[in-house]
Formats: sequence, C-alpha cells, structure tokens
Amino acid sequence: MTRRNGEKGQPAGGLGQPPELQAEQVLNPFRNDSQFEGVYEFLKTLVLLPVALLRGVLFVTALVLAYCLTKIALLGAKNVLTKPFPKWRRVLLLPVRFCSRIMLFACGYHWIHVKGKPAPRHEAPILVSNHVSFTDPLFIFFRHLPVIVTAHENLSIPVAGAIMLAMQVIAVHRDSPDSRHNALGAIKRKAMCNDWSHVMIFPEATTTNGKALVSFKAGAFTPGYAVQPMLMRYPHVNIDPSWVAEGPVVHWLLFRLMTQFHNFMSVQSPCAVPLPFPISFSEEVNFRVSNRQAVELIKLISCPPPADLFFLFNTRYESCSLNRRFMLSA
Repeated sequence: MTRRNGEKGQPAGGLGQPPELQAEQVLNPFRNDSQFEGVYEFLKTLVLLPVALLRGVLFVTALVLAYCLTKIALLGAKNVLTKPFPKWRRVLLLPVRFCSRIMLFACGYHWIHVKGKPAPRHEAPILVSNHVSFTDPLFIFFRHLPVIVTAHENLSIPVAGAIMLAMQVIAVHRDSPDSRHNALGAIKRKAMCNDWSHVMIFPEATTTNGKALVSFKAGAFTPGYAVQPMLMRYPHVNIDPSWVAEGPVVHWLLFRLMTQFHNFMSVQSPCAVPLPFPISFSEEVNFRVSNRQAVELIKLISCPPPADLFFLFNTRYESCSLNRRFMLSA
C-alpha cells in the first residue's frame, strides 16, 4: 500500500480513506445552559424592571392570599393526610387554585397551551409527569388539585408547606426504607378509592431541563392501575426555566422569568396502557412520554422524519452516563 504525497494517516489502499468518527456529544439533562449576556438581554431587563416589580408584588400577594384561604379551608379539618376531604371542603380550595394560576401569570405564563384531555379519575387514578421547574406544581395544583407525593421536608417550607398540606400529600422520608414502603401503600390505597383526587407523582424523582427523560422509579406503577402521563414543555429562547442541579438558584430564575415579555408553557397528555409488571409499566410510560418529547423536538427544529419511518426517542441518564434507544419501524 502506498500513500499519496502530502497525505497523512492510514494508506488509502483499495477501500479509500477511512471515515473520521466524531465523538458523540453527551446530553446532560441536569444542566441549565441559559446565560444572561448580550446587549438585548441587558436592555430588555432594564426596560422591564418596573413590570417585574409589579409582577413580584402580584406573585407575593397571590401567595399570601393562597395561604390565608388555605388556612380558612382547613379550619376544623382532622386527619388531613389520611382522610379524603368532602366535596364542600374541596370547593373551598377553588380560590386557592385560582391563586396558583395568578402566580403563573406573574411569572409571564399569560396563556398555557394544553393538548389532550386527561382521562377521568375513575379511569386513570394516577398522574405522572416529568419535572422541569418550580412552576410545574403550580399548574398541576391549579388544573387537578391532586394528592401529590413529595419529600417530607417540603411540608416545613413556610407558606408553601401549608398549601401542600391542603393537597393531602403523601410525605416520604427519602432516607427511610420504611417510609418509602409506607408511601407505596398510601399510593395504592388512595389510587383505589375514588373519594380521593388523582394521585400525582413525578416518577423521575428529580428535576431535569426537559431535553431528556431519566429513568422512572417504579413506585407510581406498583399498584397496577391505569396511569395518565403528562408532558411539561417550556419552549424558550432567552431563559431556560429549568430548576436543576447545574443551574441558577430559584430566586434568579424567578427574576429572569419576570423580566421577559412572555414565557411559554405547553402541557400534553398522551395515553398509556397498564401492564402487568411495575418495571415494564414504568418503561412503557417512559417510552410513550419520551416518544411525544421526540416528536415535539422534531417540530421545534423543523426537520420532519421520512414519511415511511416512525421515530421513537428515549434517553436515559444514570450514573453520569447516557444511553440512547432508538426504534425505527416501517
């Protein structure tokens, strides 16, 4: 084999030069890449500072009002976490739900695109959703008033803890195996009784930037009941609202959201079919939600797939490594 003059690398031979393989870029779902830079962002923030001040006052007012209304709605309530509220007490919580929508409005989410109709409670008692930002629970509380599974320490958060109590949360001590076991029993009991509201779970058990799904925990699927998946998306240009480990603190996120003309949120409700085993069930829901996520990403970059192929996209990020699964079928 010979090499042409001036060429470097392997000799071409009869097969020609070997292709150059580029390293695949790893997608980190725990990083917020948005930066506060550029003349446009600086001038826009300066112009919108008075608007941000008004939005901040509106946000705090709605939060305090929600706290007061929650305290009124819970007057005389006993066994809040173990006994379902009667219908009349849930009616008292309607103004609190409206306050959560006002807080979203103050964050720049003036209208929210909702696609798909969630199944009624008797058909799918459990809601599961990806978790991107602190605004996710605000929308879910406003739209569904569900029983949410959350860390026990969240109940001690000033103001917000009292509102969570009104959601009759299933509180979990993350470091206690007994607490996690009891939480699974509470999920099953509340899912099987239609006197309760939907049970709401974030099966990723963490927040991501919405660009990928991490592996689902099986807890939401252990009872074996039908599950209604939800997909929260935040199309953005200047500010990524994701509240993740490698990103800004929540106060800075809130300020950046309030100094935008408008922020975008969309919520989609694809359907899922219950499967006999929890792990298979969680895989199925993960697969369907990530499929919907892939379709939206394709639309976002205006690059439709070939007409004879159906593109299913699923991403995983565990132990600082990323595995991607693709499925193509005619």
